Amino acid sequence: MQKEKLIREYLNSRALRETTKKLNSFILSSFLEFIDKEPEKIKKKDIYNYFTELRERGCKESYIALNTKIIRSFLKWLADVEVIDERTCRKLLEPLNQQLKRGKEIVEPNYLEENEIRRLVKACKTKIEETVIPLLLATGMRVSELCKLRLGDVVDWDNNVIRVRGKRGHVMRIRVLEKIPGVPVMTKLKAWIAYKGIRNKDDRLFPYTTKYIWKVVKRVAKRAKIQKNIHPHVLRHTTAVWMLEHGYTIEHIRRQLRHMKITTTQIYTALTEKDYFRATEKHLKVE
Repeated sequence: MQKEKLIREYLNSRALRETTKKLNSFILSSFLEFIDKEPEKIKKKDIYNYFTELRERGCKESYIALNTKIIRSFLKWLADVEVIDERTCRKLLEPLNQQLKRGKEIVEPNYLEENEIRRLVKACKTKIEETVIPLLLATGMRVSELCKLRLGDVVDWDNNVIRVRGKRGHVMRIRVLEKIPGVPVMTKLKAWIAYKGIRNKDDRLFPYTTKYIWKVVKRVAKRAKIQKNIHPHVLRHTTAVWMLEHGYTIEHIRRQLRHMKITTTQIYTALTEKDYFRATEKHLKVE
């Protein structure tokens, strides 16, 4: 393949130790496999999506910084050998430069407004779409957690309680909040289990890769004609914002999203700024 050949040529152009070559090869292969495009067709949004996926999988910031460094070097080399032009290279370096600054400032998360949630759910056509997208919205699960979910993790059908296996083996029970997507999520989940013939409590409910679930979400978002860059983690942000706007406390949201630290959840408090300005507008001036 062209991608594999380019990686080999790039590594051969560098004076690297064998172990460093293997690490570079692994990271670049993972990067290009996720993007699933030839290098000359890479877009800025592809790079944003890749780093979102790394964080969703729970990768450490040190590993993400290593990815940033290696991918930056590779893209500059692609420009040097004229696989991509200089203008394209500069554009692709923008999200990578932002990765270097990440952590020093709070980035407002992308999320769906309530009307967009309804459009997304309405656009679901296939059985997997009708099950996965409402379930992600109703729980705030990471896509990696969805892929780990087993039949035995549905611990209370009547009270909408499931068990989620999160980062570092952390396991927690949460509720499925059906009002967020506005459809009977548990009923759809039962129908999915029957459709797939899942009977063993240790069987995975969604035996797919995270990349495949990404494609499912993006396919439905495109069908719904939502202009934002939608991927599974946006649905997680949407769950948090919906809960915030419907009176849940930050601690409730932290519990639903299973954040280890409350400071992680506090990025959503910035989203109340628009409500603050709307609420205070009537008291701006003396009559």
